[in-house]
Amino acid sequence: MASAGGSEAIASIVRCLRSCLYAVDGEERKAAERQLEGGVCHPGFSSTLASIATEGALTNHDVGVRQLAAVILKQVIKKHWSAEALKFEDPELPQGERTNIQAVLPNGLSDPSSKVRTAVAMCIAAISKADPDGWPGLVENLVGAIHAHRVSMTPLVHGAIRCLSLLSDDIDEHYLPQVARSLLPELLHVAADNSGATPADLRASALSIFYDVIKSLAVMGAVYQRQVRDLLVPLVDPWLPLLCGVVAQPMTIQDTSGWAIRMLCLKSLTQLISYFSKPLQQHVQHVMQASWEMYTSSLGLYQMHLVLEPSEGGMASEGDLQGKMDLEGNTLDLESLLAQLFELLMALVGLPKYTKIIRPALPEMSYLVVSYMQMTVGQATEWLENPAQYVADEEDNTFTVRVSGELLIDSLMQAFNLEAARALMDAVERRTQEAAASQAAGQAGWWKLREAALLALGCCTASFPAGLADVRGGGGRGHRQQATIADLQSRLQRLVDEVLRTDLQGPLINPLLVGRAMWLAARLQPILRPDQQGPLLAAAAAGLNSNLPSPVKIGACRVLASLAPRVPGEVLGSLADSLYGGLLALLACSGEEALNLVLESMVPLIKADPTAAARALPALSTPLLQVWSRYVTDPLLAESSLEVLGALARVPQCLGPLTQQVLPVVAKVVRQPRAQPDGLVEGCLDLLAKLVRPGKREVVAAVAASCCGPLIALLPGGPAADVDDDTGALTHGATELLVELVRAGGEDFLSWAAPSLNSAAIVSVQGAASSSSSASLSPMSTSPTGCHGGAPGAASDSAVFAALLGTTLRMLDPAADEYRTCLAGDLAAALVHCLPSRAAVQPVLGELLEACCRKLAASNLSPLVGGLLAALGHMALIGGAGGWLEALGTMQMASLVMYAGLWPQGCYALHCWRCCRVAIRI
Repeated sequence: MASAGGSEAIASIVRCLRSCLYAVDGEERKAAERQLEGGVCHPGFSSTLASIATEGALTNHDVGVRQLAAVILKQVIKKHWSAEALKFEDPELPQGERTNIQAVLPNGLSDPSSKVRTAVAMCIAAISKADPDGWPGLVENLVGAIHAHRVSMTPLVHGAIRCLSLLSDDIDEHYLPQVARSLLPELLHVAADNSGATPADLRASALSIFYDVIKSLAVMGAVYQRQVRDLLVPLVDPWLPLLCGVVAQPMTIQDTSGWAIRMLCLKSLTQLISYFSKPLQQHVQHVMQASWEMYTSSLGLYQMHLVLEPSEGGMASEGDLQGKMDLEGNTLDLESLLAQLFELLMALVGLPKYTKIIRPALPEMSYLVVSYMQMTVGQATEWLENPAQYVADEEDNTFTVRVSGELLIDSLMQAFNLEAARALMDAVERRTQEAAASQAAGQAGWWKLREAALLALGCCTASFPAGLADVRGGGGRGHRQQATIADLQSRLQRLVDEVLRTDLQGPLINPLLVGRAMWLAARLQPILRPDQQGPLLAAAAAGLNSNLPSPVKIGACRVLASLAPRVPGEVLGSLADSLYGGLLALLACSGEEALNLVLESMVPLIKADPTAAARALPALSTPLLQVWSRYVTDPLLAESSLEVLGALARVPQCLGPLTQQVLPVVAKVVRQPRAQPDGLVEGCLDLLAKLVRPGKREVVAAVAASCCGPLIALLPGGPAADVDDDTGALTHGATELLVELVRAGGEDFLSWAAPSLNSAAIVSVQGAASSSSSASLSPMSTSPTGCHGGAPGAASDSAVFAALLGTTLRMLDPAADEYRTCLAGDLAAALVHCLPSRAAVQPVLGELLEACCRKLAASNLSPLVGGLLAALGHMALIGGAGGWLEALGTMQMASLVMYAGLWPQGCYALHCWRCCRVAIRI
């Protein structure tokens, strides 16, 4: 491409731009794109792009070509404007070309085409952000242009406001007060013009700038509170009538052109109430009135167009009112508008000074919010078809009206306590009665109102005064308050009776309603009567074993997790086999989101009835291990499945069979760490730790005989230590398991571990890199064949201890990475405490003492320091006065002085404080 600047160069660039836009031939288009990409290397190319974008005559007023020129120029600016820019790439634009671009671009803000104005404004904003000196005088010139041409509303006003909307969130705080004084009055004239002369998008841009300015002022107010207050009040006072007036206007579906303006008014009012309610207190009641108008008038619109489909008497359909975007590209629809309204209401409810004004409206506000929490047609359809999305939306606070309703109820409970609780209970009872009347009248969508009532009641149980705890103790409350709480609990229990009778024990109504009923039962668990717990758990068992959609099964899992630890043993025992059968079926077909819930519900069931868990183990263990191995690298599911396996391991009847099934395959993985997928070895170490932790000697002996040698090989200085990555997770897991083995085995550990340190085991660790196959974990083997134990040529007890001691001393080396060796102190403490016949005598005790002191002097990591102090305490206690003094005598003078200074400093570690006191007495 010829050097740009002359007419021939301009024509060449225009041809390339046209080819990119209009060429039918793909090769021609790609060639043009390559020429434009390389154009930045040619002097004058960027200036020519600026000229093409701003001068219509150069392209015969082709808006598409001019817009594309501006888009390419913006990319050039971001990458090549300044070497100091974050995303800079060579070459840097020459100073002369930059000056020329800055001179040309502002002309494009007055172009008749809105597309060109917007594209040029983006280039100007990109320069302002990429240049280390910004663009001096830019904002002032834009404000001046608005002031000079506001009356005639020329295209320049449109372009200047669009440009300011891109810059407004990036104005330096030192210039912000000055800019605000001159800018906000000009913007008010634009935003307030509802005569039709000013386009809605221009009014929205003015409001967007206003919102950005007050948001920046709110940040400044944390430091310059008085100055911001004095500046803000006279500037914002004229805006409040406009903002309140827009919010109070009735909404219509037919004309959505004003929705962007309404959204920005809601966001601006929320910002002002949240940060400036005190200086603007004369306007707060007007804001309340406007918000109430929108809150009360929009419910019918929400129900008709989002909740009720035509068969239910409404006009909603899946995807209705979707797809609209605001100026920033955010979704702009009825639901997002109402969610923003709820944010404003929460900000108002949170003002303690105005509780007297809000209190009379509590009954009506609670009554309306229940209806706002009805699920939309889109939500109902998606949740029935997609269980994973149902669980995700239940767990996450997504930006919906349902979630906003929950948050508003929580704000009311926090502000008004028992008054809000009574109002909500009244509202729920009224809405459930209305739903029953609608059902009797044959209205198809009645169940949505009942589901919303149950949701509203359950979502705030944690916010009830004193939670849902028993009030018989009083807790220092007055008799009237105790009576009110007792009445609320009695009403809740009656509602649970109705839920059991109507939703869970009667004919199937709607799976989403049944799932919500079970969810509510789980939330109300603390106040359930004993005669309610058994039927609810039976309903959960029936739901798990049914062919009903996923919401019912998910609700059943929640009931199970909540009630299993609390129902009488005879009730749980009669249902346990059925519950396990349903959970096993869910394990096989659930997606990741639901699978985690299934796993979480298994743990309390296993803990509550170990006998039933032992009966279920043969059918349960293989599917569980398959889930664990499939998701071994998933932090959430791997941890949840390990929790279930750990709960089974704590059942004495399950531990032996589970170990027999797991150990052969898992031990093979640990012995061949180089041949395994990422994360599998760490997962196997965690699983082995779950098996060892109960301390059953036969299991500890089997794991030690299979894995001790490979564990030592994984630690610093071992032949497989390089398998670990930068995080040190493998070293951490191996050290933790080794500590568990030493603690559980004591002196016997040395003889148990000896078979794993024979020559064959070490060779298998060193030669695993050449292994062509990795251990298979799916399905897990049920045969004990392959347990590594009792091999000929086993190492002696002394050799095992020597290997342990050498590894411990290497980990205690001050030069070793402290994060990777953060459990070195725990390992040293385990040696001294659990193997005293070898570790608490000289010269070993002296070596360990000196190594711990040196490591302590070089470390600041809290877990490492705590473990080292614990090790030193055990040395003092177990070594005795004579052994302690003898060990001190073997230390070099420098280490002894270091130790004397470190010991008092380390006594802050509370878990070894007693050891420290004993050692100091010695």
